[in-house]
Amino acid sequence: MNSYLKKTTKSTRQSTLNSLSSKSDNGAGSRLMDNRPAAVTQTKLQKAVSDNRHVQKTEGKPTIQMQVYDGSVKIKTKVDPADMSDWGVVRSKLDGVVKGGNAYDIGSKVNDSLGALGLTTGEAAMSAHMIPNRIGGAGNATNVRPWKSSFEGGTWESNVEQAFDQEIPAANVGDTISYKVTTKDMDGSKAQEIVDTSTVLAEKTQAHHKERIQKIPLAVSATVGSKNLAETAEPFDSLIKGY
Repeated sequence: MNSYLKKTTKSTRQSTLNSLSSKSDNGAGSRLMDNRPAAVTQTKLQKAVSDNRHVQKTEGKPTIQMQVYDGSVKIKTKVDPADMSDWGVVRSKLDGVVKGGNAYDIGSKVNDSLGALGLTTGEAAMSAHMIPNRIGGAGNATNVRPWKSSFEGGTWESNVEQAFDQEIPAANVGDTISYKVTTKDMDGSKAQEIVDTSTVLAEKTQAHHKERIQKIPLAVSATVGSKNLAETAEPFDSLIKGY
Protein backbone atom coordinates (compact mmCIF):
# COMPACT_ATOMS: atom_id res chain seq x y z
CA MET A 1 0.00 0.00 0.00
CA ASN A 2 2.75 2.45 0.86
CA SER A 3 4.42 1.55 -2.41
CA TYR A 4 1.23 2.41 -4.28
CA LEU A 5 0.89 5.82 -2.54
CA LYS A 6 4.47 6.76 -3.36
CA LYS A 7 3.98 5.87 -7.00
CA THR A 8 0.69 7.82 -7.17
CA THR A 9 2.19 10.91 -5.53
CA LYS A 10 5.18 10.82 -7.85
CA SER A 11 2.91 10.41 -10.86
CA THR A 12 0.70 13.36 -9.79
CA ARG A 13 3.68 15.69 -9.27
CA GLN A 14 5.14 14.74 -12.61
CA SER A 15 1.78 15.34 -14.29
CA THR A 16 1.54 18.80 -12.70
CA LEU A 17 5.07 19.71 -13.78
CA ASN A 18 4.40 18.52 -17.31
CA SER A 19 1.21 20.62 -17.41
CA LEU A 20 3.04 23.78 -16.24
CA SER A 21 5.85 23.15 -18.71
CA SER A 22 3.37 22.77 -21.54
CA LYS A 23 1.57 26.05 -20.64
CA SER A 24 4.88 27.87 -20.45
CA ASP A 25 5.94 26.57 -23.84
CA ASN A 26 2.65 27.76 -25.34
CA GLY A 27 3.05 31.26 -23.87
CA ALA A 28 0.20 30.80 -21.39
CA GLY A 29 0.66 30.73 -17.64
CA SER A 30 4.31 31.65 -18.07
CA ARG A 31 4.11 33.82 -14.92
CA LEU A 32 2.97 32.37 -11.60
CA MET A 33 1.15 34.82 -9.33
CA ASP A 34 2.59 35.18 -5.84
CA ASN A 35 -0.41 36.03 -3.65
CA ARG A 36 1.51 36.54 -0.43
CA PRO A 37 0.63 39.99 1.09
CA ALA A 38 4.22 41.25 0.93
CA ALA A 39 4.55 40.20 -2.70
CA VAL A 40 1.23 41.85 -3.66
CA THR A 41 2.30 45.10 -1.98
CA GLN A 42 5.65 45.06 -3.80
CA THR A 43 3.90 44.52 -7.14
CA LYS A 44 1.59 47.49 -6.51
CA LEU A 45 4.53 49.70 -5.57
CA GLN A 46 6.43 48.77 -8.73
CA LYS A 47 3.36 49.55 -10.85
CA ALA A 48 2.89 52.92 -9.13
CA VAL A 49 6.51 53.88 -9.78
CA SER A 50 6.21 52.78 -13.40
CA ASP A 51 2.98 54.75 -13.88
CA ASN A 52 4.52 57.86 -12.28
CA ARG A 53 7.55 57.73 -14.59
CA HIS A 54 5.22 57.46 -17.57
CA VAL A 55 3.24 60.52 -16.48
CA GLN A 56 6.40 62.54 -15.98
CA LYS A 57 7.66 61.69 -19.44
CA THR A 58 4.39 62.37 -21.28
CA GLU A 59 3.02 65.32 -19.31
CA GLY A 60 6.21 67.12 -18.27
CA LYS A 61 6.43 69.79 -20.95
CA PRO A 62 9.24 72.33 -20.39
CA THR A 63 8.29 76.02 -20.57
CA ILE A 64 11.90 77.11 -21.02
CA GLN A 65 13.74 77.04 -24.33
CA MET A 66 17.19 78.38 -25.16
CA GLN A 67 18.28 80.49 -28.10
CA VAL A 68 21.92 81.39 -28.77
CA TYR A 69 23.24 84.23 -30.90
CA ASP A 70 27.01 84.02 -31.34
CA GLY A 71 29.83 84.87 -33.68
CA SER A 72 32.99 86.95 -33.91
CA VAL A 73 34.49 89.97 -35.63
CA LYS A 74 38.09 90.43 -36.68
CA ILE A 75 39.95 93.73 -36.53
CA LYS A 76 40.82 94.66 -40.12
CA THR A 77 42.00 98.20 -39.38
CA LYS A 78 42.89 99.60 -35.98
CA VAL A 79 39.82 101.18 -34.33
CA ASP A 80 40.29 104.32 -32.23
CA PRO A 81 38.08 104.99 -29.19
CA ALA A 82 36.74 108.08 -30.96
CA ASP A 83 35.52 105.85 -33.82
CA MET A 84 32.99 104.19 -31.55
CA SER A 85 30.64 107.16 -31.86
CA ASP A 86 30.19 106.34 -35.55
CA TRP A 87 29.05 102.74 -36.05
CA GLY A 88 29.50 103.03 -39.81
CA VAL A 89 33.20 103.74 -39.32
CA VAL A 90 33.51 100.88 -36.82
CA ARG A 91 31.90 98.38 -39.17
CA SER A 92 34.18 99.44 -42.02
CA LYS A 93 37.20 98.44 -39.92
CA LEU A 94 35.91 94.97 -39.02
CA ASP A 95 35.64 91.67 -40.82
CA GLY A 96 32.74 89.36 -40.02
CA VAL A 97 30.03 91.97 -39.44
CA VAL A 98 26.44 90.89 -40.00
CA LYS A 99 24.34 92.87 -42.46
CA GLY A 100 22.53 95.60 -40.56
CA GLY A 101 18.91 96.62 -40.72
CA ASN A 102 15.99 98.15 -38.91
CA ALA A 103 14.70 96.76 -35.63
CA TYR A 104 11.18 96.72 -37.13
CA ASP A 105 8.32 97.33 -34.74
CA ILE A 106 8.00 94.20 -32.61
CA GLY A 107 8.38 96.33 -29.46
CA SER A 108 5.43 98.56 -30.32
CA LYS A 109 3.36 95.52 -31.31
CA VAL A 110 4.01 93.93 -27.92
CA ASN A 111 2.96 97.19 -26.24
CA ASP A 112 -0.23 97.22 -28.31
CA SER A 113 -1.04 93.63 -27.29
CA LEU A 114 -0.38 94.23 -23.59
CA GLY A 115 -2.57 97.33 -23.75
CA ALA A 116 -5.41 95.46 -25.48
CA LEU A 117 -5.23 92.69 -22.88
CA GLY A 118 -5.11 95.15 -19.99
CA LEU A 119 -1.74 93.78 -18.84
CA THR A 120 0.45 96.90 -19.01
CA THR A 121 2.46 97.97 -15.97
CA GLY A 122 3.76 101.33 -17.20
CA GLU A 123 6.95 99.74 -18.52
CA ALA A 124 7.33 99.94 -22.29
CA ALA A 125 8.80 97.24 -24.52
CA MET A 126 11.22 98.17 -27.28
CA SER A 127 12.72 96.40 -30.29
CA ALA A 128 16.24 95.31 -29.38
CA HIS A 129 19.10 93.78 -31.37
CA MET A 130 20.60 90.68 -29.77
CA ILE A 131 23.72 91.27 -31.92
CA PRO A 132 24.22 95.05 -31.63
CA ASN A 133 24.27 97.55 -34.47
CA ARG A 134 27.85 98.39 -33.55
CA ILE A 135 28.89 95.23 -35.37
CA GLY A 136 26.12 95.31 -37.95
CA GLY A 137 23.40 93.50 -36.00
CA ALA A 138 20.87 92.27 -38.54
CA GLY A 139 17.42 93.78 -38.28
CA ASN A 140 15.34 90.65 -38.75
CA ALA A 141 12.72 88.66 -36.87
CA THR A 142 15.39 86.36 -35.42
CA ASN A 143 17.88 88.91 -34.15
CA VAL A 144 15.39 91.54 -33.01
CA ARG A 145 13.50 90.78 -29.79
CA PRO A 146 11.22 92.87 -27.55
CA TRP A 147 12.20 93.72 -24.00
CA LYS A 148 11.95 96.53 -21.46
CA SER A 149 13.26 99.94 -22.51
CA SER A 150 14.69 100.43 -19.01
CA PHE A 151 16.73 97.22 -19.36
CA GLU A 152 18.08 98.31 -22.77
CA GLY A 153 19.16 101.73 -21.51
CA GLY A 154 20.54 100.39 -18.22
CA THR A 155 21.94 96.91 -17.69
CA TRP A 156 22.23 95.98 -21.37
CA GLU A 157 23.89 99.25 -22.41
CA SER A 158 26.44 99.25 -19.58
CA ASN A 159 27.28 95.53 -19.66
CA VAL A 160 27.04 94.58 -23.33
CA GLU A 161 26.95 97.59 -25.65
CA GLN A 162 29.75 99.34 -23.80
CA ALA A 163 31.71 96.09 -23.66
CA PHE A 164 32.06 96.37 -27.44
CA ASP A 165 33.14 100.02 -26.98
CA GLN A 166 35.96 98.81 -24.73
CA GLU A 167 36.98 95.56 -26.39
CA ILE A 168 37.13 96.74 -30.02
CA PRO A 169 39.46 99.75 -29.55
CA ALA A 170 41.68 97.70 -27.22
CA ALA A 171 42.22 95.01 -29.87
CA ASN A 172 45.01 95.02 -32.43
CA VAL A 173 44.82 94.35 -36.15
CA GLY A 174 44.23 90.65 -36.70
CA ASP A 175 42.64 90.11 -33.28
CA THR A 176 39.27 88.40 -33.04
CA ILE A 177 36.52 89.41 -30.63
CA SER A 178 33.96 86.72 -29.92
CA TYR A 179 30.47 87.38 -28.62
CA LYS A 180 27.57 85.26 -27.43
CA VAL A 181 24.07 86.18 -26.30
CA THR A 182 21.80 83.51 -24.80
CA THR A 183 18.10 84.02 -24.19
CA LYS A 184 15.72 81.87 -22.20
CA ASP A 185 12.46 81.85 -24.11
CA MET A 186 8.94 80.85 -23.14
CA ASP A 187 7.00 78.25 -25.07
CA GLY A 188 3.43 78.58 -26.29
CA SER A 189 1.86 77.28 -23.07
CA LYS A 190 3.55 80.00 -20.99
CA ALA A 191 2.47 82.72 -23.44
CA GLN A 192 -1.07 81.33 -23.36
CA GLU A 193 -1.02 81.40 -19.55
CA ILE A 194 -0.22 85.12 -19.68
CA VAL A 195 -2.97 85.82 -22.21
CA ASP A 196 -5.44 83.88 -20.06
CA THR A 197 -4.86 86.22 -17.10
CA SER A 198 -6.53 88.99 -19.09
CA THR A 199 -10.11 89.88 -18.23
CA VAL A 200 -10.72 91.35 -21.69
CA LEU A 201 -12.59 88.39 -23.15
CA ALA A 202 -12.74 89.65 -26.74
CA GLU A 203 -8.96 90.06 -26.87
CA LYS A 204 -8.10 86.70 -25.26
CA THR A 205 -9.20 84.92 -28.43
CA GLN A 206 -6.78 86.84 -30.66
CA ALA A 207 -3.88 84.52 -31.57
CA HIS A 208 -1.48 87.35 -32.46
CA HIS A 209 -1.30 88.48 -28.81
CA LYS A 210 0.11 85.13 -27.76
CA GLU A 211 2.61 85.11 -30.67
CA ARG A 212 3.90 88.57 -29.76
CA ILE A 213 4.21 87.91 -26.03
CA GLN A 214 6.10 84.69 -26.73
CA LYS A 215 8.92 86.71 -28.33
CA ILE A 216 9.83 88.41 -25.03
CA PRO A 217 12.90 86.71 -23.48
CA LEU A 218 12.36 85.45 -19.94
CA ALA A 219 16.06 86.02 -19.24
CA VAL A 220 19.28 86.86 -21.05
CA SER A 221 23.03 86.44 -20.54
CA ALA A 222 25.94 87.62 -22.68
CA THR A 223 29.68 87.43 -23.23
CA VAL A 224 31.64 89.99 -25.26
CA GLY A 225 35.35 89.27 -25.42
CA SER A 226 36.47 89.21 -21.79
CA LYS A 227 33.31 90.88 -20.48
CA ASN A 228 30.31 88.99 -19.12
CA LEU A 229 26.69 89.76 -18.29
CA ALA A 230 25.36 87.16 -15.86
CA GLU A 231 21.91 85.77 -16.56
CA THR A 232 19.22 88.28 -15.65
CA ALA A 233 15.42 88.26 -15.84
CA GLU A 234 15.27 92.05 -16.26
CA PRO A 235 14.07 91.97 -19.91
CA PHE A 236 10.80 90.34 -18.77
CA ASP A 237 10.50 91.38 -15.11
CA SER A 238 7.62 93.76 -14.33
CA LEU A 239 6.83 94.27 -18.00
CA ILE A 240 3.53 92.37 -17.75
CA LYS A 241 0.97 92.83 -14.99
CA GLY A 242 1.15 89.93 -12.57
CA TYR A 243 4.55 88.72 -13.80
